[in-house]
Amino acid sequence: MKPSKQVPVTKDELHLAVALEADPRVRVALALAWQGAARVDDVLTRKAEHVTESAGFWAVNWVGSKSDPFRLGQVTGVILPPAQEQELRTLLSQTPPGRLLFPDLPFRRVVTALKRANISLSGHSLRRGALFHLLRSGIDLKVIQSVSRHTTLSALMRYLPEAEVPLVRNTARASASLL
Repeated sequence: MKPSKQVPVTKDELHLAVALEADPRVRVALALAWQGAARVDDVLTRKAEHVTESAGFWAVNWVGSKSDPFRLGQVTGVILPPAQEQELRTLLSQTPPGRLLFPDLPFRRVVTALKRANISLSGHSLRRGALFHLLRSGIDLKVIQSVSRHTTLSALMRYLPEAEVPLVRNTARASASLL
């Protein structure tokens, strides 16, 4: 599988996009996508019951999303910045059970927020950026694979910048040789 040639969104770019955005729903969607290493479209299809608060983090159930191909209802623990955490609480209090958290928030509205911060975007830019950030922070590949909900390391490597793929392949070989 070929690695991505697209540049991932950086943490600083995400912070700029959130700071420039007036709509709290967009800020929450951006934060959930980044912190959950998820696709924006997967975040936009979460229902109120898919996001619950639990002991200092938010549990996001990805059932029915592209991030959950086997429809197992995989759950990711997400820690949000305090401002977006409060905005999410407000959003959840206003959303009836069974309803989408972002019912009238189109994907293009989130794209516009990123473009305003001069971020070139693909459907996976935030997901790719979050995974790359974890890799650069020294997080083990198996942990990144678990967070991203990829079934194989080769699938995960598609999300990493081309320059980093040799590092990942060497790390994967080293990890495999230790087992």
